[in-house]
Amino acid sequence: MGSEDVMLSEEAMMMMMERDGCSTPTRGEFRIPAASAPPPPPRKKPLCGGKKRGPPKNGYFQAPDDLELLFAASKRQACS
Repeated sequence: MGSEDVMLSEEAMMMMMERDGCSTPTRGEFRIPAASAPPPPPRKKPLCGGKKRGPPKNGYFQAPDDLELLFAASKRQACS
């Protein structure tokens, strides 16, 4: 007797759905919540040491005096 009652109620539900049609729930508990403000962007990491360095005390790289000789020798070999 209990299963027949369930079958009747399922049939009644199907008939109601066919008659009324399906619809999206509109109660407040089913609504998607409003979007909140996004979080702030991450902070940049500080540079190493936190300050800029000046030029080196001894100056930048100084080329040796005989460096031009090295290039001159390679030019002669390439042309031959």
